[in-house]
Amino acid sequence: FKTFNQPILDIYGDQDLDGVSTAVNDRKVVMKRANNIRYTSREIIGANHVFYGLEPMLISTVRGWLHATFVKQEKSE
Repeated sequence: FKTFNQPILDIYGDQDLDGVSTAVNDRKVVMKRANNIRYTSREIIGANHVFYGLEPMLISTVRGWLHATFVKQEKSE
């Protein structure tokens, strides 16, 4: 992760498998220490690891991140 400087979207559910939120927090720490400002995590409330029934929220989250990460940046440059 220290040399990886690509945008990263880390998505997880608040009802995900045991250890997922801990792993996400660990990745946040690693990204912060590596000064990777292109790392973003998003928690989907009510979701488990497969997001059944929450597909619209998942799609909206990914679309919003893609727009903010790639489209907005291009317009501001």
